[in-house]
Amino acid sequence: MNGTLYQQDGKNYFLLNDTEIYYKNLEITYNHIVNDIQASFLYFAYVTLCASTLEASLNQIIFAFYIDKFGPNSYKKYSESLINMGFSNKLHTIPNIVSNSKFCIDTNCFTIKKLDELIVLRNRILHKKPMLRETDYDLNNIETGMEVTFKHDNYIEKIDKSHCLHFHKAIMNFKKDFVNPFFDKTLSPNGLIMAV
Repeated sequence: MNGTLYQQDGKNYFLLNDTEIYYKNLEITYNHIVNDIQASFLYFAYVTLCASTLEASLNQIIFAFYIDKFGPNSYKKYSESLINMGFSNKLHTIPNIVSNSKFCIDTNCFTIKKLDELIVLRNRILHKKPMLRETDYDLNNIETGMEVTFKHDNYIEKIDKSHCLHFHKAIMNFKKDFVNPFFDKTLSPNGLIMAV
């Protein structure tokens, strides 16, 4: 883990960057999936951990950017609205904000398409809503013990190894092309980031 020290008005502050813990756990789970450990819960775990890692990275960048810009005493009023922004909007907006409008996300690249897909899937599985469906069954003729079939969309059951492989590639591209360059202060156009 690393962090940044700040000093303002005679007080010392430390901003811990613990996102590497997320990436480490992501790698461990991913390696189990790649090695075909037969546990379907790993797919669900990977998708939720991947989404958490993405959001933790974006939030860390938001805090670091605004603390650098306004200091430990004033950053909060600027960062809070972005922290509370919708996940997809945050992903698409933060690169533009932290580059002072020099760069933006290439919305046509593989990485963003897969991360957008990840966010949609994450929302579907973590914020599942019941669904009322019309049926052709005659409720007056259904008897106890009778087998009835309904089509359902349970997104947890639809997650497979290929989803995890694509999401892994996307999150690692995101780290390589945006997260690391942001913290290294070397952000420039690449496969994910383009000049405005």
